Amino acid sequence: MTPEQLRMGRAALKMTTRELAAAVGLSHTAIANFERGDESTMSVATAKRLESWFIDRRVFFGPKHGVCLDSDVFATERWYSTALFKLLDEAGINPSSSELIAAGRRDESSNSMLSGNSAG
Repeated sequence: MTPEQLRMGRAALKMTTRELAAAVGLSHTAIANFERGDESTMSVATAKRLESWFIDRRVFFGPKHGVCLDSDVFATERWYSTALFKLLDEAGINPSSSELIAAGRRDESSNSMLSGNSAG
């Protein structure tokens, strides 16, 4: 969950930082700081607990900055990602994080050219 997703999820439920903090047992300062981009204010375990709290209320977070309500439209994308990683692992291919990031950037660049966003 990104800071942007937390802010969008909270807004979707029409909650203030104080209301959300009280509901999940965190300080409103931790919520506000995380939403402003200070990800050090929240442990991975706390972020996962918070994400589960949102899922229980039918607020789902996507792989980047997406948020959707009522239906987890990102489930298929997560399934494909998991399947791809399993195939790579079975083939003995273990790309580094930087290789995966570079591949993602190449993919985003290709998609923008395909959608007509390039000059030409």
